[in-house]
Amino acid sequence: MLAKRLVALLLTLVSALTLAAVALGQTLPDSGQLAYTIYDGRFSRVYNLLADVSRDIHYRIRLPNRTHQLVGWLDDRRALFRAAGTYAMLDIGGATRAVALPAGCDLEIPVISSGTALACRTIDHNILVFDENCLLTDCAPHPLHLPRAHLLTGAITLAANGEQIALEMEHDAAHRLVIVDVRRDEVTHIIPYEGRDEPHPAWSPDARKLAFFDVTRSGVSLIVYDLNSSTVQIRRDMEGFAPVSPPTWSPDSARVAFYQIDSYGADIYALDVGDGALTRLAGGNGLFVGPAWSPSGGQIAFYTNAVNGGGLLVLDMFNQHLYRVGTTSVFTGGGYAWRPCASAGC
Repeated sequence: MLAKRLVALLLTLVSALTLAAVALGQTLPDSGQLAYTIYDGRFSRVYNLLADVSRDIHYRIRLPNRTHQLVGWLDDRRALFRAAGTYAMLDIGGATRAVALPAGCDLEIPVISSGTALACRTIDHNILVFDENCLLTDCAPHPLHLPRAHLLTGAITLAANGEQIALEMEHDAAHRLVIVDVRRDEVTHIIPYEGRDEPHPAWSPDARKLAFFDVTRSGVSLIVYDLNSSTVQIRRDMEGFAPVSPPTWSPDSARVAFYQIDSYGADIYALDVGDGALTRLAGGNGLFVGPAWSPSGGQIAFYTNAVNGGGLLVLDMFNQHLYRVGTTSVFTGGGYAWRPCASAGC
């Protein structure tokens, strides 16, 4: 009887998704590897795993000091994790070790990683930019001089090339996204926004555009800002409530995925940057959040609480099939991220 109820619940979930055809549990085409965190309720323990998604094989990641929160991949071999102010570096095929941040970094605020560069806030509210070598040896990180009379109010976001950083700042009660050239330590753009909620800026992979949310009294808009022309390329008005996470760019910088909260939960959408078309990818009664594009751009991983208490699903963009990653409840506080490609065309 219990098995029949579980099957019925799963079928209800599948029919609720906004996909034309969904097949859960089939063999997934080659899609790479995904690092994620699970919570084992039986033993009240948190584990980190690396999933070979296409083959449904999951490798246990052993880290020192019970480190469980994924900061991000530094390259295709090394990933950075943290927990309670301590950090560890996973090196696939090599030594996994505890690492330390440069002197001056605020241990209570997580480090930001772009893959080629890292940044931290300092105790005196400035910013240090450094590379992974600073995690292993003493070094002289690059300090940024923030614009005068500006207060750092929110997140800091590094471009993938590590050469630009977006800062959420306030000046004379006006909210702005301030873009700083890291090498020259120079402000290049100041982008105003309404400031009623966090904008959650996200860099395109080519570092030419910035996507963020503008929450005004009249509603929520997704902005795509072109830094080459210093103009707003797209302003797409949204229905429903404000989102609570950054948008996510596809590897080719052509689309932006995000989730939108409404009275029924949260659904995942994708915006075509070229023509402004909006497509609903997944949703239903429950949360469908945290979209993450695979390195090839052919799949999107996301979290939902509508499957066995919470889990990771992968949507194949070519055949519109949906696949479950693992069988244990996912711990969303630990984060998840695709392992970068080791070669072109992966």
